[in-house]
Amino acid sequence: MLNCILSALPAIFAAALIVGIAYAIGRVVCELVTNLLTVFGFTAVLAKLGLGREPSAGERSPAQIAGYLVFFGILLFAAIEAVRELCFDLLGARVSIIVLGGAMALRQMRLAGNCRARVG
Repeated sequence: MLNCILSALPAIFAAALIVGIAYAIGRVVCELVTNLLTVFGFTAVLAKLGLGREPSAGERSPAQIAGYLVFFGILLFAAIEAVRELCFDLLGARVSIIVLGGAMALRQMRLAGNCRARVG
């Protein structure tokens, strides 16, 4: 029993290292994306399109939300790799299928929006 636990420790440390590095990289990329989008004027994009108003102080801007989505994506893929490192291949495969399904759904929504724009 002790041998089984000790043989699993390297995989546990490797999985924790994967998630830790992804967290650090994700925070940097999140801030970078937020700052770049703010510089390019993405914060006021909803107001310019007539879909909303500019966020007031204390509210999250569209640039911040995009940064958090990038951060979430980085952590999601790191979690998939950490699960695979722990030899939970079935769970890793299931999460990968869910991510691919979400990506395909977003693609279909984008294609439907393009068709609607051409017709209308």
